[in-house]
Amino acid sequence: MRFLNQTEQAGGWWLTSVELDDATPLPFGFQLNIDGSDLALFRQQGSEAQFLSTSNIDIENTDSIRSNVDTPTWQIFQECLAPEPTQGPTLLLASDLNIANLLHFAQSAAPDNKFVALLEASENFPFTVKPAKFLFEDFPPEAIGACPLLEDWKIPNRLCSEKGLPGCFEGKIDTALSEWQSTTSWQERWRVIDFRILNESITNS
Repeated sequence: MRFLNQTEQAGGWWLTSVELDDATPLPFGFQLNIDGSDLALFRQQGSEAQFLSTSNIDIENTDSIRSNVDTPTWQIFQECLAPEPTQGPTLLLASDLNIANLLHFAQSAAPDNKFVALLEASENFPFTVKPAKFLFEDFPPEAIGACPLLEDWKIPNRLCSEKGLPGCFEGKIDTALSEWQSTTSWQERWRVIDFRILNESITNS
């Protein structure tokens, strides 16, 4: 692995580009820990991959690089991916760092799947929140913002924040889900893939 460059993104996030040893696709949910900082896979094209993190990395001096592959949390997440898709939509959930993993998964798996996504940020999202284009029937009406990339991929999505970020449901994903599940548009048959399983730091796995 060779580091190429690093650029600051919206909300104080950082995008790190690396050249991999080969073009073998990295697994869904892939993360790195570099000298104590966690990075989540956002995009891969051939042997080049991009990772998102909440802090910049000293790419010129790295002493320790670890991946989350085969850690307990990564193995649990792989079990979430195992079931076959259902006839209904698949609900994708993510918060903070693993939003990057959700975006990687959604881009790679679309358009063959019907996805709906809920994202949560403790501080800021790694993108500029835009007004939602897709309807989200019976979801709390104050949630009118969305992730532009997911909308570009025709994936309806809504955002949650306890910080009162504009366009977001004010609260956690679980609270928004609880309200939504009490409505007529919620369907019990939906498959759920929860990227928040990956939240535990690699160094603690």
